Amino acid sequence: MSSAVIEFSKQHNEIIALAALVQAAELVVDIADNGRCDSFYSEALIDSLFVFNPSSTLDVYNNKLQHLELGLSTLSTLSSPADAKRFSQVTRYVISLVALEKQLSKQPEMLDIMRSRLNHIDFNQRHFLEDGDYAPIRSSLSGIYQDTISKLKFRIQVKGNMELLTQPHHADHIRALLFSGIRAAMLWRQLGCSRWQLIFKRQKIEQQSAFLLQEMKNN
Repeated sequence: MSSAVIEFSKQHNEIIALAALVQAAELVVDIADNGRCDSFYSEALIDSLFVFNPSSTLDVYNNKLQHLELGLSTLSTLSSPADAKRFSQVTRYVISLVALEKQLSKQPEMLDIMRSRLNHIDFNQRHFLEDGDYAPIRSSLSGIYQDTISKLKFRIQVKGNMELLTQPHHADHIRALLFSGIRAAMLWRQLGCSRWQLIFKRQKIEQQSAFLLQEMKNN
């Protein structure tokens, strides 16, 4: 869906960023618990790390609400999540990603390094990597995460099946998704949001998420 199809309000843009943040956390839970996640949603988030000059909030996610359907669906049922245990894990990661992004925003030199290395990966994937092969990209993003974000005082501890978490390709995928979650948290903050909205504006978040889901189906 093109962003020109619907005039997004500030509140809808906030929901788009929050949906991406929630989706990243959900996919981390999937990999940590089961060793797999939906590649359609994962790749959309990873691609967002290479959108350097977006023209709109949705442009970060290739102008398609479908790429954020998983996150939007979760936000539309905040009051009655289908799986309370899973929702608790997702919420913990979301809050942690918001806190981590806040720390990162105060590290301009680190942000410059990250931007430079992302540009390098972007160049390589456009010129040398086989189309559709995300494993090398996830590995490179994991390397950036370890060299930068992991050095911050606050760290995210991912819980799950230790046998899966210790496998390098799963660890790379999780770090890449956490990286994309930080990207979404940054976008959310830039729109003037804070974690308190998750507590005090749940009803509005649910309503606006349901609206965007309906718009996605209509288009």
